[in-house]
Amino acid sequence: MRIGFFTDTYRPNTNGVVVSIETFAAEIARLGSSVVLFAPRSRISNWFSRKAILPHGLPPGIEAVHWVPSVPLIMDRSHRVALPVIHWIRRRAQALSLDVVHTHTPFAIGYAGIQVGRGLGIPIVHTYHTYYAEYAHYFRAGAPVARRVTPAISRWFCNLHDLVLAPSQDTQQLLTGYGVRRPVEVLMTGVAVPGEATLAERAEARHRLGLEPEARTILFVGRIAREKNLDLLLETMLLLREREPRARLLLAGDGPDRHRLERVVAARGLGAHVRFLGWIPHDEIVECYRASDLFLFPSLTETQGLALLEAMACGCAVVAARGPGTRDLIDHGVNGLLADPDAPSLAAAAEAVLGQPNLARRLRTNARKRALVFDAGGQARRLVERYAELTFGARSSRHGLRGFATRALEEVAAWR
Repeated sequence: MRIGFFTDTYRPNTNGVVVSIETFAAEIARLGSSVVLFAPRSRISNWFSRKAILPHGLPPGIEAVHWVPSVPLIMDRSHRVALPVIHWIRRRAQALSLDVVHTHTPFAIGYAGIQVGRGLGIPIVHTYHTYYAEYAHYFRAGAPVARRVTPAISRWFCNLHDLVLAPSQDTQQLLTGYGVRRPVEVLMTGVAVPGEATLAERAEARHRLGLEPEARTILFVGRIAREKNLDLLLETMLLLREREPRARLLLAGDGPDRHRLERVVAARGLGAHVRFLGWIPHDEIVECYRASDLFLFPSLTETQGLALLEAMACGCAVVAARGPGTRDLIDHGVNGLLADPDAPSLAAAAEAVLGQPNLARRLRTNARKRALVFDAGGQARRLVERYAELTFGARSSRHGLRGFATRALEEVAAWR
């Protein structure tokens, strides 16, 4: 089986969507299928070249990357958006003998994927990776309008698919509330669960990060951006500093809010307690998890919280703000602690873990057990099984004038 992944988020950017795509692709390949990827070209030269520009070659499981002409987003120039060259994408994709189209974006590349699937008469699947309304602030003056239209656009786009995948029950409920009529099923991105770190491996990881032996290390992994609620994380550290002077916060990641947050750290006198590690390759991030006493997760905008699941897989004790993407993973008091999204509550939960070794040990052990439920291979197997089931009921192709009229009627109906 050959699956076409269509995404507006890919390398050189690294975030949860990229990790999800590459994790599923690698596991799909182990199951005997292959993935071809359509993604925005990261530079303006050679717009229509097929040659990959990844510095270390193609990731495991990805047969080829077809780069689509793109331009930087005005509101965040670290990201690019593909140009609506739908005919070019469709012509390229239809020559690949795809069996399934799987879109990972509701923008131009995703819509092109829908057209490819309709033209070939093959199943069309979508993963709803992002709470787009929570990113409306990037539109600045247009933010209120963006928030208002998000439900309608999400409903329309999802209704054009045969199956919609939600990374959590919260996301599934959101889409149902938006009025999505197509089947919406929960399927998380799985993770590899490494062997449990020995005391020597933990000590070596801490040494490599330059941590003092007595430091109580708190970790955050993710994009350094406003939607991750990192101001709350710094407010929490202000309280923890008074209660636990040995507390050290490591932020692994990069993003548009880093420079502002660095100024906040300096202004609040947190320089001795907070370090920005910058971007760390995904295959090296396990060292940060092993070096940490606690993973602290303040975000309220996650569809899944992939870094949270990775931390649990590595045996970190975790404390998270109670919100979307965390409730599916954390059983409060069993494999982690959930706290109200305010600094006193998060600080109290973090202090409990740091100050009670038996509690921390129990949370770490149970966190690994919970992560095993979401093994990457098992999640990919579920996905491939759904692909196979859908191919038996694939729609007829939509070619010619009659096909154009049918597609137009379907797109109108999708708004309702």
